[in-house]
Amino acid sequence: MKKDNMILAKWFSRIYKWAVQPMTHLINCLKFKMNGFGYSEGFETAGLIGIYGRTGTMALGKNVKINSASWANPIGGSTQTQFQLLGGNIIIGDNVGLSNVAITCKTGVTIGNRTMIGAGTVIYDTDFHPIDPQRRECFQEAKSKPVIIEENVFVGAQCIILKGSCIGRNSVVGAGSVVSANIPENEVWAGNPARFVRKI
Repeated sequence: MKKDNMILAKWFSRIYKWAVQPMTHLINCLKFKMNGFGYSEGFETAGLIGIYGRTGTMALGKNVKINSASWANPIGGSTQTQFQLLGGNIIIGDNVGLSNVAITCKTGVTIGNRTMIGAGTVIYDTDFHPIDPQRRECFQEAKSKPVIIEENVFVGAQCIILKGSCIGRNSVVGAGSVVSANIPENEVWAGNPARFVRKI
């Protein structure tokens, strides 16, 4: 009986993805076009992508794959991929994979070719609010610095990448890490705050 239920659940999952994935991908493509965002050949999505704010730009390279639903990548939980543009530019290179990732961009976020970003990761290039308690309600005065993630980087699940961070090519950021500084190329960093673990 248990085996039958597992087989039934597997077939239901396949049918659901077969029926839902093309529809969500079409809606995502329409959202990108309506917002004036460019994407290239090989663009694939699974699950609905959230797009908020229309004061910035976004461009995707070739073969970008974005998961945005629990059924598309269960390790992201109930999260989805969301882009919030507050005047900055999001540039995503070729052969990039994002799973249930949230990006807020006020200045600039760049993701290099062949980079993979794990489920539940968030990338913020702004503090959202000033540190000064007297001015904390003034969003416009919050500090912002570009985030740069270079080529062939692997960012584990549930990471937080903060403003001004630069992650060098080929580097790895361990799951659950908080990055607020520069990570040199060809290194593994992990923790809160993220610290050097070893060379690759």
